[in-house]
Amino acid sequence: LKVESGWYEEDCDWCLVAIAYPDLFVKDYAQALDTFKNWHPDRYEKWFGVTLKPEESYLKRRQLENKI
Repeated sequence: LKVESGWYEEDCDWCLVAIAYPDLFVKDYAQALDTFKNWHPDRYEKWFGVTLKPEESYLKRRQLENKI
């Protein structure tokens, strides 16, 4: 879940740290999951071994809308 640049954007990338270290983010873990799903859907799918529907992720939905 590392960011190649080493810099984590505070609004969207903070969740990567929280997902990697859930015991340190117990209070915010549900919000981290939501942020992870919405802004990093490909990583979310790979991490949890699931496939998200477009309505489950803002970015997936946006990508789909841009293809049409």
